Amino acid sequence: MTPADRELIHACLIRYLATRGLRFGTPVSLLVMMLRSAGWPDIEDAQVVAELDYMADATNALGKSLVISVAKLNPAESRWNLTAAGREYAQLRGLDR
Repeated sequence: MTPADRELIHACLIRYLATRGLRFGTPVSLLVMMLRSAGWPDIEDAQVVAELDYMADATNALGKSLVISVAKLNPAESRWNLTAAGREYAQLRGLDR
């Protein structure tokens, strides 16, 4: 995956979580389906979790945590939400519409 692909995937994840994210977290399986329909047909759950983990790490290129893993209802399925910094990031870049 190229750096440009990763940036696009991050933008897609933020946009989806900002506009259609679920109150109690969006499951990885739903995020994977969204990314597959957005042009990455071969993306796997593990790749999406790795990108979400990167976006959650405050030492990423932006220096702030944009997403957070929320309580797992099912141990096999993590759920994700935007942080306040993630909502601000989406708003500043027009990804919340």
